[in-house]
Amino acid sequence: MEQEFGGPYGRSLASSHAIHELDDRTAAQAIDEGVPVRRVWNSLCDDLDVPEERRHVADAKAARRSRGVGLTVDEVTSPQDRNSAAEGSGIAS
Repeated sequence: MEQEFGGPYGRSLASSHAIHELDDRTAAQAIDEGVPVRRVWNSLCDDLDVPEERRHVADAKAARRSRGVGLTVDEVTSPQDRNSAAEGSGIAS
């Protein structure tokens, strides 16, 4: 949920969005009542038109790339690169 929708919005969806395929239960209710998590996730994705290629992404970087979102500076530079840049600018890291 967090990878696809972000933390706050994902939590909100889990507790408030009624999924028709699951008898209008929320994801949280369905899981609490024993519905398999994979079924809940796929039903939510169907309900919200999440493309198939984004439904099973475990790697956060891959998930952001598939949504067309850029990576942060920390994700594309090594700690050594950041330290070198900080030293050259007079900024302590």
